[in-house]
Amino acid sequence: MVWKQFTALVVMMIFVSANVFAQANEDDEIIKVDVALVNIPFSVSDREGRSILGLNAANFSLFEDGKQQKIEYLSTEDAPLNVALLLDTSQSAKDILDKIKNAALQFIKQLRPADRCMIVSFDQTARVKSEFTNNQKSLENAIKRTVLSQKGGTLLHDTLSFTLEKELVKVKGRKAIILISDGKDAGSAITKSALLYQLAESDAAIYSILYQNDRVALPVVGQNQNIKINQKKFKEFEIAQQKRNVEAAEFMGKVSELTGGRTYRKEVNNLSEAFNTIAEELRKQYLISFYPDDPNYDASKHQIKIRVDKKNAVVRMKNYNLLK
Repeated sequence: MVWKQFTALVVMMIFVSANVFAQANEDDEIIKVDVALVNIPFSVSDREGRSILGLNAANFSLFEDGKQQKIEYLSTEDAPLNVALLLDTSQSAKDILDKIKNAALQFIKQLRPADRCMIVSFDQTARVKSEFTNNQKSLENAIKRTVLSQKGGTLLHDTLSFTLEKELVKVKGRKAIILISDGKDAGSAITKSALLYQLAESDAAIYSILYQNDRVALPVVGQNQNIKINQKKFKEFEIAQQKRNVEAAEFMGKVSELTGGRTYRKEVNNLSEAFNTIAEELRKQYLISFYPDDPNYDASKHQIKIRVDKKNAVVRMKNYNLLK
């Protein structure tokens, strides 16, 4: 009788242990699912800047704060693109908006059937001219309907934030923003610092096409037709504008480098050339994905490095050091 009771007790303990073990495994799985997958776009090139294609996950090692992490997925250049095209329609684009639109029309013609694009114009507000679609006609119409603003204001920072938070967050796969602007913001609510942190946490690469208007607004004295130019004031305006141009160029470069993209400083007559270069590079970009150890992962607080096992190969990716 005692032996039977002992046997029953052992069986019960084994059963309970099995249930506890199974529960632990189930809990492990739940924790795994709760951790958000982190996606990092990057490019690989040789020392001369030529893209290196055809690599697979075995060619790469990924490190988070010095600790090697398992690569869950690697998307190659064949993956469809999701591109948000941001067009500056503020007064700074007064003389070149038609050229911007023509270059944008040429760009969307390069998209493949599986690629999708959205069109956003911005000045004193941001306007979604077309949601993400692969319908060429819809995209063409959206670009053609884009007009110059008659009011002041350039919500460049707010538009970038809106595009990331409200639009690209809903998109899976390879994402990119092509920003066409002189880089000058006027009136945005989001601070530059907050925007940079938001960009760091996103998985979209930003490619900036920077144009700059060197025309200086002339300060005038008097109300009649005999307008007199105050030379001292003109010089001050000229110096101030040159300073703003430098700051704008630095900002455009920073958002691109931070996100693993590039900045192209082009004359207005060469905008199509910049679009062509960006389209080609996007095709050659990789996207690597991993599960971080921290369930409340904050990209700004971690150092991510990607190494490739190819001699003389260079990896270009997000540069979180720009947040410091």
